[in-house]
Amino acid sequence: VVGNVYATLFTNNPRTWLRDKFGDKPEAVKLSMRTVMYDDRKTMPDGTRGEVKKIPDRNGVLVWDDESLQTVIKTYARNDILVTVRAFEKGGSIFDQNLLSYEEGKIRFPIKKGRDVKKYGGYTGSYTVYFAYIRTAKGKKRFAAIPFRFKEKPLAYLEEEFPGCEVLLERVPIKSTLLVKGHPVTLDGSSGTNMMCSNCKNLVLSDKDAAYVSKLLKAKGRMVNIKNYQIDEKRDMINRESNVEIYGKFIKLARGCYKNRPGIGGVVGLLEEGDERFSQFAVEEEITLLVAVLKLFQRLPFSSSSVDCTLLGGKKNVGNTYFSTYEEDIKLIIPSVTGLYKKVIDLSAL
Repeated sequence: VVGNVYATLFTNNPRTWLRDKFGDKPEAVKLSMRTVMYDDRKTMPDGTRGEVKKIPDRNGVLVWDDESLQTVIKTYARNDILVTVRAFEKGGSIFDQNLLSYEEGKIRFPIKKGRDVKKYGGYTGSYTVYFAYIRTAKGKKRFAAIPFRFKEKPLAYLEEEFPGCEVLLERVPIKSTLLVKGHPVTLDGSSGTNMMCSNCKNLVLSDKDAAYVSKLLKAKGRMVNIKNYQIDEKRDMINRESNVEIYGKFIKLARGCYKNRPGIGGVVGLLEEGDERFSQFAVEEEITLLVAVLKLFQRLPFSSSSVDCTLLGGKKNVGNTYFSTYEEDIKLIIPSVTGLYKKVIDLSAL
């Protein structure tokens, strides 16, 4: 993280800095840190603001001038910040530590060598440490999860589970960045023939829309934490017209730059069909639905990627980010630490 540089040091306690600058004057207590740091303009009788006074100093040394502050504000407002995710090979336990009876699941490991799993139970799956990308004997390309106990000998496991397969990539770490039909995701895990992933596309909204969505999130937080909380348009600064506008923009996002997000297809139809119904909801229901739909566009792990669509007549968990392990339109992205450089491997061309 690169930040703006101060020309001198503050103390850990802002009150100490205020006391050093203003002494024990009563007016010092009324000053906000923003007023003291950035702006000492006074409102004139005609409503205009007075001349800017560069007062952010410590013992006569200038700390932050107005030009430097503007640099910080412009940098903060940027929406093209590069984000990289660390890809890794998982370590830890050989298998899931939950002991199960024979009837509860497919036992792969006995509780102890030689013990009858039907009588004593055992353990099920082994943890995935990374993935391999292979071409099966039938010619289909797919990801294969490598369990912990085969971490150092993946080829032996692949030959056992997929006889006659061709190994195209021996190691694809967890949290690797992929482009699935052009949409960026990170590889989180697998379940059967589905690959679990996380959306990697940053949501970009206008300043106005971002500010309103922030109000929706705060209002939803109050609804959750305060029993029988009722939305007040003036206090919460939320209104139906803006809710309908945001709902329409969410549909455009889902149909536009997020159209290839894994799992979004099951939600888009519900959103479009519920367009007229949405305006008839209570304002609390509108907020609940908008906050839920927002998850489609956020960078969330697979476990938090689904949307509750019961208000639209759908299921409670829709839109989980997963794709078929046999998906062909995939590219593996290997970024530099800073994200400025990257290597792209087209898996369909292997």
